[in-house]
Amino acid sequence: MPAQAVDVKFTGTLVVPPPCVINSNSDIAVDFDTDMLAGRINGVNYEQPIAYTLDCTGATSATLKLQFQGGGAGF
Repeated sequence: MPAQAVDVKFTGTLVVPPPCVINSNSDIAVDFDTDMLAGRINGVNYEQPIAYTLDCTGATSATLKLQFQGGGAGF
């Protein structure tokens, strides 16, 4: 069934959150060293801080969801 367009009228202010710039749009690299043992990876061993900057200029709220993802290891 095709979607139908509907006109909607409202009063008030429509607020669109400003885009946030993470780490000046640069990649974030985390060095885990080369001496890692696969059998010791458990979510605690080898834990490293992730340094980044966050610029949400013009934001009217402090609500933000941020997720980090990375590729799997080759072992």
